[in-house]
Amino acid sequence: MGISTLASYKGAQIFEAVGLSSEAIQRCFKGTSSRVEGATFEMLARDALQLHELAFPSRALPHGSAEAVALPNPGDYHWRKGAKYISMIPLPLQSCKKQPVETVWPHIKNILDVYRS
Repeated sequence: MGISTLASYKGAQIFEAVGLSSEAIQRCFKGTSSRVEGATFEMLARDALQLHELAFPSRALPHGSAEAVALPNPGDYHWRKGAKYISMIPLPLQSCKKQPVETVWPHIKNILDVYRS
């Protein structure tokens, strides 16, 4: 963006909101442009309540159990064998990051096909 100080950025609105509904943008980021719709207040509230339930379960957990001492890790950000399928798999994706997308996509597609089967 070429902005070097907070003072020069403040109020410039040289960005676009992505991932929020027009209602949320209008209420919380008035004047910000957005060409796509996204999460509503209801969706954000549901996510917040689900995360709160994970951190502070309403049901009693056995003392000393894994659930009682640590938050569950569904494998969304760290690949776990046997966890639900996600696109972040460890194979050669590290080397793919350094290549142009056009040359890497056929290889990524092959990797994904293997993991999906």
